[in-house]
Order: sequence, then structure tokens, then C-alpha cells
Amino acid sequence: MKRMTSPSRRGLAVGASAAALAACAPKALIEPAPQSSQFPKDFLWGAATAALQIEGALKEDGRGPSIWDDFPKTSGRIVDGSDASVTTDSYHRWQEDVGLLAAGGMNAYRFSIAWPRIQAEGVGPANDKGLDYYSRLVDALLAKNIQPYATLFHWDLPKALQDKGGWLNRDTTARFADYAAMVGQRLGDRLKHFITLNEAAVHTFAGHVVGEHAPGLKDAANIGPVTHHQNLAQGLAIQALRASHPDLEIGATLALMPVRPEAGLMLGLNKLAADGFDALWNKAYLDPLLKGTYPDLLHASLDKVLKPGDLAITHQPVAFVGVNYYAPAFMKFVLDNPAHVALGARPRG
Repeated sequence: MKRMTSPSRRGLAVGASAAALAACAPKALIEPAPQSSQFPKDFLWGAATAALQIEGALKEDGRGPSIWDDFPKTSGRIVDGSDASVTTDSYHRWQEDVGLLAAGGMNAYRFSIAWPRIQAEGVGPANDKGLDYYSRLVDALLAKNIQPYATLFHWDLPKALQDKGGWLNRDTTARFADYAAMVGQRLGDRLKHFITLNEAAVHTFAGHVVGEHAPGLKDAANIGPVTHHQNLAQGLAIQALRASHPDLEIGATLALMPVRPEAGLMLGLNKLAADGFDALWNKAYLDPLLKGTYPDLLHASLDKVLKPGDLAITHQPVAFVGVNYYAPAFMKFVLDNPAHVALGARPRG
């Protein structure tokens, strides 16, 4: 048998992307029985959206283009050719949306703020009309006793920043901190719950490795810089938000995926494959935030982007870690790709 080596970035990227796309398959494990059938009295029932999914109005009131504005227009990207120019028109119908949340008995609402609506090109002064929109939304939610949770980045990077390299460019981390400071200063007196990044791993792999999402890049060499620059931007943004209002509750939302080896005779090798995928998908984002470290597997890909002091910035105290949970990933050792990693079989049933 060929000697097992450490999984490569390129091969693991294929496994990571495949696992992400397969994540919505039915889960196979039996969950433990809940300790109580009653939710706590202070449990928050809510709904969640992303700006690009609902707002529309892509060219109104000073909003600039994002990397997702043109991406759906590329042939074959979106099956039915639809785009985000109208969606559910929440930019104009936000009052109706708040009414629907209240009528549904919701007491929390997670939405995202469109960076290009605050800074058309990702740099420069804040666009007051963009901030006014979110200010009105926050006030309306609070008036209905609905707690607002705002995500700062749900993948809609200003196109002007992508033209300069996007998350491959270290300067984007500073621009994100500037943007976070503007939002915190304007809204932080009422908006007390912030989420920095949404599913950074998905944005890394789907957007920069396999090209399924905007900006549509396809290169496993992007893993290191895109991962680190998102983590660094998050740390800088947390610092900027706290400087604006020290009482903010700040956290990150990750698409955490429990990684397990395929059972069977190859269990030992399959465990190595699972550990490699776990490092790239989960620990590459949890460890810098919570421990100020990176998994050993990533060190080679970070040589050119990790600078002294960076991990002290990524390692920030947070009030919560949001988990978008879809399904576990089952991985196996194979010989037909450079990483020796592939999606494995799920347990029967």
C-alpha cells in the first residue's frame, strides 16, 4: 500500500467542498433524548435572512455592487437565471416584514447588513442612506419586542474590493474593521447583538476553491490566505465594535460539521482523513478565535500571510458562537487523489 502522508490542501479542498454540498442529506445518528420537553422561558424564537436574499434595490440610495450582483448572470451559475435585483423587496417592504415576524410570535430576528450599502466601494465615508435603512429596521424591531441580531458579512463583498484581490488581499481586513466601526458607531446604541462573519468556511471553499459561489475562484492555494484574512478581519472588527460600544454582545456564526471516519476495516486510516478535513473545515476558524492558534495542517499554507501579532488579533473574547448545523461528514482514506481523502459512506439507517 502507498504510504500515508499528511492530506494536501488541494485534495482536502475537494473533500471539504463535497462534504459541504452533501451536508443537507438526512442525518444518520440517533440523537439523545432531551432532558426536558420545555424550552426555557427566555428562549428566543426567531427567523434569519441575508441582505442579498431579501433586499433587492441593488442600485438605490448609494448602494454599490457586490461580488454577488453579477455572479448569477454568468451562464450556468443559477439554474433558472434569477438574480437578486428584486428578491422579496425587503428594502421597500421592511415594515411588512417586521409585521410578519411579530404576527408569527418571533422575538428575535437575524438579518445581515450589506457592506456595499454602507460603503459602495468598501472604502471611504459611510453612506448615510444605507445606515438610515438599517436604523429604521432596528427601531421597528425593538418596537415589536423583537431582538435584532445583525451579521456584518454574509458573503456580499463590495465588488471594488474584489477587484483589488478581495480576501486574498490583506488590506481587506482593515477595510472590514473600518466598516464594522461605522456600523457600531451608528447602530450600537440600540443594536446590541452582532455576528461578524457568516459561515467563513463555506465562503472560502465554495467561493474560492471550487467556484460554486461568488467570486467564483477555483484554486486550492486560496485556502490559506482567504481563511486567515477572514479570521484576521473578524478579530479587527470585534475590536472596532467594542471600541464603539463596550456593552455589545459579539460572536461569529460557523457551519460547524462534526467529522467522523467511515466505519470498517480501514477505520484507522479513515480517522486520519477525517482529522484532516476537521482541521480545514472546523478548527481553521474555531482555533484562531478561541485559542489563538491554527491546526498544524494549515501552517504551510499560511507561511506567506501569517504575520507576528496576527493570532493575538484573531483571539478575541466572544459572547457566543453561532452554529449553523446541517449534518455530520463521514470521511474515508482513498488512494486516487493527492490528499487520500474522500466522502465516506454514512451508517445504515
